[in-house]
Amino acid sequence: MAIVADYRNLSVIVPAFNEEGGVQQTLEALKKNLPNAEIILVDDCSTDNTPEMAKKVDGVHILRHRFNRGYGAALKSGMVSSNREHIAWFDADGEHRTEDLQAMFKLLEERSLGAIIGRRQVKGQQKVRFYGKLVLRLWARLLGLRLDRDLNCGLRVFHKEAILPYLNMLPDRFSASTTSTMIMLEKKYPIEFFDIRTNPRIGHSKVRLRHGFETILNIFRISMIFAPLRIYGTLGAVLVVIGFVYGLGMALTVDKGFPAFALVVLMAGFFLLAIGAIADQISRWQLSAAGSHSLDLRRTPLAEPDGKH
Repeated sequence: MAIVADYRNLSVIVPAFNEEGGVQQTLEALKKNLPNAEIILVDDCSTDNTPEMAKKVDGVHILRHRFNRGYGAALKSGMVSSNREHIAWFDADGEHRTEDLQAMFKLLEERSLGAIIGRRQVKGQQKVRFYGKLVLRLWARLLGLRLDRDLNCGLRVFHKEAILPYLNMLPDRFSASTTSTMIMLEKKYPIEFFDIRTNPRIGHSKVRLRHGFETILNIFRISMIFAPLRIYGTLGAVLVVIGFVYGLGMALTVDKGFPAFALVVLMAGFFLLAIGAIADQISRWQLSAAGSHSLDLRRTPLAEPDGKH
């Protein structure tokens, strides 16, 4: 049964790069099933007929990048241009279903959540993608982050103010999804993950192996921004324990006093703890200033409008 609702408080951002095969079908489904929603198509300087296919759908705001800037940059352009309280991300390749977005938006409003993030089924995923996501989860766990099994699903809906103050932290490439999830989790926004079904994508995937390495680096970067004491503190505490246990053991068994090597390890541990404390204070200052920095993006044109059709 279709979910009947009013979507006048929702902006749907659809990033597109060379998606001429699926963009018209995607936009038509959004217009039909999400009445009164603001649909924003951000064309990331496609070299095919993506803009022309998008213009065939009435009532869609179309933005166009002057040059190819990336998936994350397209999302940021769309969010800066949106005029609604809630924002959804939706892929242009036909993989996402509007039925899932309807249910997610309904859940967001009913439970007063900060965000609902799609969680794709593991069954049917390509082995390369499955193991890639496994590596990302393990890396996140090593950094002390408890992230859900699907870190980078593009289908999500959230309050605009949950991300807008941290827009500068989102990368321009495909790791924007993972980074935004981490930001909302680190800021303790109420988040739920929603099981979704996906359609076979139309066209070819733009994700490459290098994007996985970029995501790993961004996970580390966001951890250092939001919780540097977690990183430095853990390493420092480990070195302090190793240095103390080794030094005490050698002092008691060899009877030559506290060894110099153990003293060096202890000093390195205390140094990392001190660095962590300083970095934590800097982090708090950066985050408190993030809101004012995000306002600059409103005054800076990230994409030029291609009209409303």
